[in-house]
Amino acid sequence: MHDPLPLPLAMLIIFGSAKLLAELFERIGQPGIVGEILAGALVGPSVLGWIAPNDTLKALSDLGVLFLLFGVGMEVKASELLKVGGKATLVATIGVIIPFFAGWGILFAWGAPQLEAIFVGASMGCFMRWPARSSWLLR
Repeated sequence: MHDPLPLPLAMLIIFGSAKLLAELFERIGQPGIVGEILAGALVGPSVLGWIAPNDTLKALSDLGVLFLLFGVGMEVKASELLKVGGKATLVATIGVIIPFFAGWGILFAWGAPQLEAIFVGASMGCFMRWPARSSWLLR
């Protein structure tokens, strides 16, 4: 285990690699956020190990997520949400109900206890997002 980098150097590595890979990914026609996430994985402890997690970086990352979500919320127009409100609600509801019953049904058919089947169904309902990729449903 090595000593953590000074905060300014750690921030430079994090921001520099994120910006570099975001630009690279945008130039090849991919979303910049994918490059930023990949940069975090590369410089973090899993691959190159340049940046070790600590309490200060954790607090800064939480603050960054807060600002990111705030910025996204500021860009959302209520009028656009109301235009697709009914269809979006239907798609979102179906996107939770079908995976829930599929997960519950499969585990229940395999003989798992009822509580475990409900847990797996709820997990699938939360994490399976097939309607998000089915934009044709919103047309």
